[in-house]
Amino acid sequence: MQFSAWVVFSIFSFSFSFSTMSTKHSVLGSDELFPSEEASEEIIAVPVVNMSTMVEMQTMIEGFETKVTQLESEIFYLKTKGARSCNELKQIPGFEKSGLFFIDPAKTGTPIQVFCDMDLEETWISHDGEDLAPVTFCTGDGCFVKEYSYEAPYEQIEALKAQSETCYQEISYGCKMAPLKNTRFGHYFGWWTGKDGSKKFYIDGDDEDRAVCGCHATSSCLQSMFNSTCNCDAVFLPLWSSDEGKLSNKESLPVRTFVYGGFISSQQEANITVGKLRCSGSSKSEEDKSISASCSGLKQDGATRDGFYLTREESEKSIEASYCQMSKPGYVESNLKVESHDLGGGGSKVVLNVAIQSHSYSSPRKTITTCQGNRNYYNLKTSTLRKLYEQIDMHEAFNKEDGFYTIPETGLYTIMIGKMDGHCDTYYLVEVDEPVDAGVSTTQFYKSYYTNTYTQWFISGTKLQIKTTHTSTNSNSNFQMTIVRIN
Repeated sequence: MQFSAWVVFSIFSFSFSFSTMSTKHSVLGSDELFPSEEASEEIIAVPVVNMSTMVEMQTMIEGFETKVTQLESEIFYLKTKGARSCNELKQIPGFEKSGLFFIDPAKTGTPIQVFCDMDLEETWISHDGEDLAPVTFCTGDGCFVKEYSYEAPYEQIEALKAQSETCYQEISYGCKMAPLKNTRFGHYFGWWTGKDGSKKFYIDGDDEDRAVCGCHATSSCLQSMFNSTCNCDAVFLPLWSSDEGKLSNKESLPVRTFVYGGFISSQQEANITVGKLRCSGSSKSEEDKSISASCSGLKQDGATRDGFYLTREESEKSIEASYCQMSKPGYVESNLKVESHDLGGGGSKVVLNVAIQSHSYSSPRKTITTCQGNRNYYNLKTSTLRKLYEQIDMHEAFNKEDGFYTIPETGLYTIMIGKMDGHCDTYYLVEVDEPVDAGVSTTQFYKSYYTNTYTQWFISGTKLQIKTTHTSTNSNSNFQMTIVRIN
């Protein structure tokens, strides 16, 4: 039996328009679709995509995706740019995986891009000559010079080195009858130069007086029985050999140039490869210590403001009040320290030096702007002091129960809060209530991005109240405060 089926399509959509077309009436069989002789022409509505609308929607979506990517990139940049090294960045939650990041070792406000190996906690700075480079044939001492330009300014590299425990660069020298030196006649054919431009003849280690390569450390150099210290110095046949090493004297790094001038025949060949500058660790001790710092060390830790700082370059020396001109370039101590006053004798002396181990808090609450934001602060309460710390309270004027210090004598004082490390402390501040004719004058001191040291004239009876944002008992406080009476 045959039957007829009339099919009419009605599709409603904001993104479709309709056109019409003619077709024959069809008869539907049991297994196949057969044309019917009785078919008549019918109009069937078929949806057609409005391409203009779809293109507009796709463009809009791509625009949103681009904006989201840009915002994610900006947020990522803002989160990382305050760190001074990969070691420091790893301490921030969410940055445990290796990759490219922005850091600012010198706290210049212009971060640099580095690669962070988070497994090794290393900071890598690249340069433009990391691929193997042929040493082209030339004649004369030092006739070949390969220069290396780094992807970070000199100031940032020096700051990273200063705050790192170790820095190194890997170096590889390939040779075919092209020795690095002739020790018998005391002649050097190849060398590298560091930050000061002086010649360095060693290819491995940190001893500038020993011109050795990596094979020397394992006594595996060719002809080592004849006191050879590099493979390339002992190859006299037209065969390739190589010397590798790890340059670890961070004061000489980074490698600025490689120089060679030992060619006398066109059969001689050589190549050079210098790796990235890699730094790791922290040069600062993690243990609590009494004051031990210099203008240079404070600047490396992030201090940027000119002014008086408490310094002691060596632990056995007396504390000094030093005027450090942090605005000067570089980190040379003699250039930064303008003047200093020995606090070990005369009228200047440390009157308070405390480090708090634990504490609670008490009302009233006070909203204060610190570190570019408003925060609620409470008075420190029931504090205990760290045992392994040089605690000083000359006039017994520090009240541990209520967390404040009372100035015992009118005079000029320097207050140092915590250790300068380039971070702004949002957890603690010192509020100064000084009696004046009109009542009480109130100011606040806290460790900022730029300084942790304040010098001011105080009259007797001025109250220095420690405040905190902690709203529960803190058993691992890092608060430290030192007060010095100047003359």
